[in-house]
Amino acid sequence: MKNSPGMFSSTRKRLMAAVASLAVVGAVGAGMLATGTAPVLADAVRVEAPQM
Repeated sequence: MKNSPGMFSSTRKRLMAAVASLAVVGAVGAGMLATGTAPVLADAVRVEAPQM
């Protein structure tokens, strides 16, 4: 069975999309480690004071 050029192209596109998504996840993870921040589950704060 031969692989058609279209089949190879779609497989390559899927592979490249997977690699790109892993790169984004890795960059976000590295940024969190570098800055020491993580998502915070806190309630919103409302300040009712006159602005200067």
